[in-house]
Amino acid sequence: MDNYRKFPIITGASHSVRYLDSRINRVLTAANDLRDGASGEVGFIHATLCQTFLPCGKPQIGLRKWESINGHSAMRIEAGTAFDSNSGKWIDLPLPSGIKARLALIYLSTLAVKKQIAYCAIG
Repeated sequence: MDNYRKFPIITGASHSVRYLDSRINRVLTAANDLRDGASGEVGFIHATLCQTFLPCGKPQIGLRKWESINGHSAMRIEAGTAFDSNSGKWIDLPLPSGIKARLALIYLSTLAVKKQIAYCAIG
């Protein structure tokens, strides 16, 4: 914890000073913003995405599909390919994972609900 920037907070009747590291401060700031409605946006997540999940960390090399099943909800994701114009060959892309992939799913779900569309063109 000593490697992180710390933010002082004053607590209790004695006004004793305690410190939060920067990670906890970011989480608390985001929670306050959501509570206060500072963003002005509401995200949407389909029930299946709430019950199933993407890989949390980077999947092992060579893993081309991911399946998650919870009760009657199931999700399967397959890694795609992309054309590399420099080499003139198709390359295998990794499976989506981590927080950026989750945020992308939330964004696409929200976009689909707001615009009442079944497909979202990407790229």
